[in-house]
Amino acid sequence: MALFTSYQKKNLTELLSHAVNKNRVLSLTALHGFLFGLAITPEPILPREWLPAVFGEEMLDIADLKEGNRLFAHLFSAYNKVIASQNERTLLFPYDIPKLKGKDVLFVREWCYGFFSAIMLRSNIWRLNKVVEGFPSNDDVMDVTTCTAIVIGVAIPEKIPDLFKLSKVKELFADKKPAELEALLFSLLPTAITSMQKFALAVKSGLTVPKACKVMRPEEPLIATKIGRNDPCTCGSGQKYKKCCGK
Repeated sequence: MALFTSYQKKNLTELLSHAVNKNRVLSLTALHGFLFGLAITPEPILPREWLPAVFGEEMLDIADLKEGNRLFAHLFSAYNKVIASQNERTLLFPYDIPKLKGKDVLFVREWCYGFFSAIMLRSNIWRLNKVVEGFPSNDDVMDVTTCTAIVIGVAIPEKIPDLFKLSKVKELFADKKPAELEALLFSLLPTAITSMQKFALAVKSGLTVPKACKVMRPEEPLIATKIGRNDPCTCGSGQKYKKCCGK
């Protein structure tokens, strides 16, 4: 699956080149992962919030307003296309892991870094705070966190020692040598991403999803139950569902 068309690549590369902070701007590959992460997040994220995550707080240096608008149009066209694919259930993880060669591994890492940067904008949904604080007793939240840990492990390998000190994650990857662990993380990545998509779609539909991200058994069917209007909202706000996401 191509990340972008050749025409999109040309224009998006040009747009990214105008970033003021060259060390902060996402790469083209990371940008696709970022848009993918925005698309699956079940809570809207406004451009004013996510654009600085792409370009850095200093944003862009484009003297010609017309040219700037033209280039931004390509970014939002790509964004809308990824959103539409997610809504149509056609958005797929774009890499064939068994066929990775050479630099492809680095591209997958970049893609995961962009994806992780996007979901961090709504960390409460993915329970990312639990990655560092420990696992709750609720199994469905635990498994979402495991999916996220796999993404982080691929995107930022130096974080692996911290992630896998957590007991539940450690059980999945126990007794693995570094090379074996890395290979296992890559092999589980497509399942983790797909599981997170299923979880997000269920949350967006107002459903709770027991074991929606059970990464070791991706063939297990999605099981969902309706959230009551007076139940706590699934976004973690602490409010009742009817006064939060259920409005």
